[in-house]
Amino acid sequence: KAVVSTQSTGRAYQSDIGQGHRNICLVPVSAHGTNPASAQMAGLTVIVVKTLSNGNVDMEDIKAKCEKYKDTLSCIMVTYPSTYGVFEEGIKDLCDLIHDFGGQVYLDGANMNAQVGVCKPGHYGADVSHLNLHKTFCIPHGGGGPGVGPIGVRSHLAPFLPGHDIVPPMNTDSPSSRPCGQVSAAPYGSALILPISWAYIKLMGPQAMRKATEVAILNANYMANSSSHTTPSCSRMLTVSALTSSSWMSVTSLAATLESWTSLSGCRTTVSTPRQRAGP
Repeated sequence: KAVVSTQSTGRAYQSDIGQGHRNICLVPVSAHGTNPASAQMAGLTVIVVKTLSNGNVDMEDIKAKCEKYKDTLSCIMVTYPSTYGVFEEGIKDLCDLIHDFGGQVYLDGANMNAQVGVCKPGHYGADVSHLNLHKTFCIPHGGGGPGVGPIGVRSHLAPFLPGHDIVPPMNTDSPSSRPCGQVSAAPYGSALILPISWAYIKLMGPQAMRKATEVAILNANYMANSSSHTTPSCSRMLTVSALTSSSWMSVTSLAATLESWTSLSGCRTTVSTPRQRAGP
């Protein structure tokens, strides 16, 4: 819902300024998996952008697609750091390029645990971002759901944030407000989840929150550089892939070890294994 809300907010803004025909959403291969699905739910057409071998977004491919869709470009959805665990070195140039072609920049906050206390999405040039509470702010991912968190926007998008028919949140009932609609029955999200994150932040404090970010980045790079292969520096996630079914048992054991270790460090580890064939 958070991702769809950000897209709906951006589309409402573009319609208000006479650019409602813009319907192209660029999504890099390295973006979070929910991005293309959410863009389509918001009525956008998804165009995939290539990535380089080092994990960075291919800026030349973005330039080519911006030029091709210059009259219909609505936005780009970029995950920072990317799902490859890489900080995009050209993130500001990417944002400037999209803006030059009349688009908006959505920055996925799924990997915020590599940014808390260290950097600010608004400084990169993003127009809108949602802040996931799971992983970064002490909420389990997946089974501990549902995903919930605030949406941050630049001032030009604020009047178009989602509203609520009964309990209008955050001045969405002001005279200048033109909310893009209602996206949730609960105006402020899950009452069971929010107090947990609030308590976590209060107990940690700003210095410990920054320390958790630094440790997550350090641990991810330690694991990456301890492997037998040369890997680029990463932010908060290390991806291990098993290429042969004979590696199944060893990778499964590795997964258990890594998940146990990284759950204490704030670093996320993803282990990819080959699909097992049914039957003997």
